[in-house]
Amino acid sequence: MLLFLSLIVDWSVMMKRVFSMVAGVMVTALLMSGCGKEPAQETTVPKPNAAVQPAMPADHPPTEVQVEPAEVLAQLPAGHPTLEGLTDQPAAPAGHTMRPRNEPAVVVPDSVRARWKSVTLEVTLGGTKRELRVAPGEQVALGQDDLSLLIGAFLPAYMSDFSQATSDGDELSNPALQVSVLHNNAVVDKGWLFRDYPDFNTVSNARVALRLLAAHD
Repeated sequence: MLLFLSLIVDWSVMMKRVFSMVAGVMVTALLMSGCGKEPAQETTVPKPNAAVQPAMPADHPPTEVQVEPAEVLAQLPAGHPTLEGLTDQPAAPAGHTMRPRNEPAVVVPDSVRARWKSVTLEVTLGGTKRELRVAPGEQVALGQDDLSLLIGAFLPAYMSDFSQATSDGDELSNPALQVSVLHNNAVVDKGWLFRDYPDFNTVSNARVALRLLAAHD
């Protein structure tokens, strides 16, 4: 009986030793496997707003939007002077009209010069509106702010091919008058007044407003 009990005790002690050895081996294996692993790397997520545009070909046109001046959208009447040359110029002084770089030459036919002697203008200055009858080549003082008008060519049937302005006959089919606004005898504005198309007049001064009303033979 004693021998049997002694065998049981010895078996129990041996099993505990085996269990301890197995546990030690497992712990060692886990530690060794953990040391060999590299730390996880962070993944960089691109920002949603960081859009990448593909490279344009060498001959690709520029992508900027070109905006045309609003004035060129209006349909001009037949024979109206060209607006060419009004862009890419420095700003005009306050109250003055921007003039084209290359104005058409003005040719007055002899028949027109012989027939039409004067014109009537509506002049608005300082809140006062009045009518003036003037002749081509005449300079008229306006009596205020040292302003005067220099009356240029009158063309009863204005037409232009961009190199010159002339009259297509001597009838009043598209009457126009060239006029300059002077301040202390220096030209500050110059352009054309159209009787039938006053919205397309090319003389616009902050101090004086002009309108062509009639022509007289």
